[in-house]
Amino acid sequence: MRRWVRKHLAFLITISFVFITVLTLSVIRIPYDLTSPGSVNEIEKVIDIKDASASNGSYNTISVYSSEKVSILKYLLSFLHPSILRNPSSTAIEYDYDKMIKSGTIQKNVSITNALIAGYTYAKKEISYKHIGIIVDRVTVYAPNNIEIGDIIVKFNNQLVNEDNFDTITQSSQEEFSMEVIRNNQLTLINSSFRYLINRNDEKVPYHGITYYDYYEIDQDSVNPSYTIHKTYTLGPSGGLMQAMMIVDNLLEEDLTMGLKIAGTGEISASGKVSEIGGMYQKIFTAYYDKVDICFVPVYYNEEKEIDLDKSKNYKEALRAYGDLNKPNNLKIVPVATLDEAITYLLELNHEN
Repeated sequence: MRRWVRKHLAFLITISFVFITVLTLSVIRIPYDLTSPGSVNEIEKVIDIKDASASNGSYNTISVYSSEKVSILKYLLSFLHPSILRNPSSTAIEYDYDKMIKSGTIQKNVSITNALIAGYTYAKKEISYKHIGIIVDRVTVYAPNNIEIGDIIVKFNNQLVNEDNFDTITQSSQEEFSMEVIRNNQLTLINSSFRYLINRNDEKVPYHGITYYDYYEIDQDSVNPSYTIHKTYTLGPSGGLMQAMMIVDNLLEEDLTMGLKIAGTGEISASGKVSEIGGMYQKIFTAYYDKVDICFVPVYYNEEKEIDLDKSKNYKEALRAYGDLNKPNNLKIVPVATLDEAITYLLELNHEN
């Protein structure tokens, strides 16, 4: 045995060195996040509309895989594929697993509610809902200590709030403030104070340090036809557009899918506006790998309510990925800013065929 060890000593030292190096690189984490192609998920598995009209094709959301503060080894391996995005980790958000799951779940639930409101409204079906306030989905290190993920803010300094006015009324506020929030189904009064940031003009401005969404409640008894939401393990808001499109298709007699595999991404508001999301480059690769026929991509609306492709970050990323895939004929990229535009595109395509 000793003779064998002496004979292969150089080899054993090399193997040991490689093993220790790989183990070390696998354990040590660095402040970088990775985003890579994920999966395509059929919408019908999330929302069922009673007596829905049949579709020969399918509506699908596109997800990506995200890893926060990855190991050195994982970071180095990411350079082996051009579709993997590397970004420095945010210093404003604390990477707590439970908080991230809670945040993603809130985003998904808001997305489903907005999709139902927008879809039923477009199809002119019965639905009644009311605006409750804004729901906190992320709390940064700049936020007051007593604000929590999941809080539904209904009043700020005795003023009713919504997504359109919250930034304005907080920025014009004094350092001390009060908020009425719904927490664990109970109304709670929060008294706190702002932290300040320095703007481009070197001025101190109050900063609430949270991200949020409009929060609506649907009156289930008012909805006709009724629907069922199934539990899923997906997170985030980016499936909103496709959820709303599937709902419209189910509520209309005409099959808009024409047997195609339709996918896309983008947040949806209750009014049907589509907003940009992250990971667009990786989502086009995912759509291509999963043999998607049509992929809807959010674009930017300017103040004149016209599409501005130069400012449409998602669409520019989608075109870059499409080019890197050598512009496959089997994948069509369609830019949209509203639910109406997406449905109109399918209606026109349907009539052409």
